[in-house]
Amino acid sequence: MEFIEILNKKINSTVLKLNEKEEEFINVRKSHDDNENILNKQNRLENETKYKIEMLKNAIENNSGLPFAVKNVLDNPKLSGIHNVIGALIETDREYTTAISTALSSSSNFIVCDDEFCAKEAINFLKINKFGRATFFPLNIIKKREIDNDTYRILKDLSEFIGVASDLVRYESTYDNIIKNQLGTTIVVSDIDSANKVARKINYRYKIVTLEGELLHQGGSLTGGNTKATSNLITQKHDLEDNLKYLENIQIKRAEIEDSINKMDDLYKRVSEERNKLVEEKTNYEISLKFESERYKLFSEELEKLKVESKTLDELKSGTLSKEEEKIVEEYYEKEKEKNDLLLKIDSLKSEITDYKDSIFTIEKNNKLNNQEYYTKTKELKDLEIKVNRADVMLDNLLNTLTEDYSMTFEKAKANYFLDMDPKEAREIVDKCKAEIKKLGDVNVGAIEEYERVSKRYEFLTAQKSDLEKAEDTILEIIKELDCIMKEKFLETFDVIKVKFKEVFKKLFSGGDAELKLTNPEDVLTTGIDIKALPPGKTLKHISLLSGGEKTLTAISLLFAILETRPVPFCILDEVEAALDEVNVDNFGKFLNEFKNKTQFIVITHKKKTMEYADVLYGITMQESGVSKLVSVKLEDIKDDKES
Repeated sequence: MEFIEILNKKINSTVLKLNEKEEEFINVRKSHDDNENILNKQNRLENETKYKIEMLKNAIENNSGLPFAVKNVLDNPKLSGIHNVIGALIETDREYTTAISTALSSSSNFIVCDDEFCAKEAINFLKINKFGRATFFPLNIIKKREIDNDTYRILKDLSEFIGVASDLVRYESTYDNIIKNQLGTTIVVSDIDSANKVARKINYRYKIVTLEGELLHQGGSLTGGNTKATSNLITQKHDLEDNLKYLENIQIKRAEIEDSINKMDDLYKRVSEERNKLVEEKTNYEISLKFESERYKLFSEELEKLKVESKTLDELKSGTLSKEEEKIVEEYYEKEKEKNDLLLKIDSLKSEITDYKDSIFTIEKNNKLNNQEYYTKTKELKDLEIKVNRADVMLDNLLNTLTEDYSMTFEKAKANYFLDMDPKEAREIVDKCKAEIKKLGDVNVGAIEEYERVSKRYEFLTAQKSDLEKAEDTILEIIKELDCIMKEKFLETFDVIKVKFKEVFKKLFSGGDAELKLTNPEDVLTTGIDIKALPPGKTLKHISLLSGGEKTLTAISLLFAILETRPVPFCILDEVEAALDEVNVDNFGKFLNEFKNKTQFIVITHKKKTMEYADVLYGITMQESGVSKLVSVKLEDIKDDKES
């Protein structure tokens, strides 16, 4: 009885321990699988990052990201005096990368060389080989450009001012003129609101760029919006640094995960061993319990048999005995003696059996739930076996498909086509590909010929595209050259007109002073022109503050200054002197006479004074309603008649 109780306790204790180990086993297995999935993702990220790093290193070391012409110049060791592109000669902090890249724009790929002779040699090389065009910055020619001291003092007092672009980059002192030529007049601020505020303070005199890449040009025009990040040597260097740091973090994380997986593997093995040991221990206890139960059953059967024999003997004692019966009686006494011995044993066993029954009842009661759980686990096992059988059938089908459709063994597929992504993700990709293949419909037997035709067309269009890109580069360079020429011609002509305007103004106003000023002298192609006038006896004013007659006479002064600088064959004036008094109209007429040998004037007027200076008058009359008539008079003929 005590032994069965001990067995019962041991079984219950073992079951509890086994349940705990099962739960721990499941948790360890789940953690292990989670870490495996994380490790696979980390491996994919590491491979992707390594690929990006290799691409960036190749772009930086081999100049693969530069324009074709620039790359060929830098890669030619025979060309002397070639340093590098501007973007490769500078470094900056990460927070200024976008601003500096925007400020430099295409000039990031301009080539720095020793002098104009090196540049000429490189240009001839590009011409001969038809490699395209490139821009060169000779060190002995390019001059620095800097913000004037007055403006810089204003900027230093503004909280929005971060710095001048040339001060936010690092470079060798040899390239000081080059860098300050490109970045010395560019102001860096935080955002577009700050840019507008700073621009108003300095009267839009210099280019301003924000940290996010918005650009406020001289004169006030803005460039910005959501665009792709500029890719140049500056951004590529930072991208390489970011990816190297990212790779380092990935490798550290991967090492941590691998260490965790190794620990999980050890824990998994230990838990598995403990679990198996508990299962074995439980099985042994159950076998022992079964053995004791069988033993109890045998004792019970033997007891019942002895009861029957005892009853038979009692019946025999009550009658007359024959020899056979005496023999039986003798046997009875023998059996009686044996019975007595057995009864003693039975008595001891009865007590033990009673205890066994109580213990078995308790065990059955306690194991009822375990039996239910056993039934559930058995059912789950059967379900799993069914799934395994189905998986085997599916595997056979897949192997047949692999052999029939792809002529490939499983070992070959596993060796050459390792799945480096999550199976669920791969299955989704396969399903998507199957759907797309289904959409394609029936196989087109002429697809190969069509592909060849389209391929030739693609090559032709690619060549055309390349030619167009080269032509675009050429046109852009021409435009840039034309801009330079236009700037020079404009400044030359403006300086002459500026002087002539002052002279003509004094003549028309009979004194006073006037001046023409550029609103944005740093960018003459987008600049405006301010006119400041000082009529006799008045203070210096902007043209917008003058009276109507003063404005008209000032405008006429500017017109005659332009005509004196660049005479034209003829000029049409429509009531330009309408707001002038008689004295100024007379001055206007005199100026027309001075210029009539260079330019023919056609003047539309209602002023008699102006008519007096004309050689020919054309009048429009309406003698009849709705009918106009032209009348002309040659005043020269009339004057000659009067003189004669």
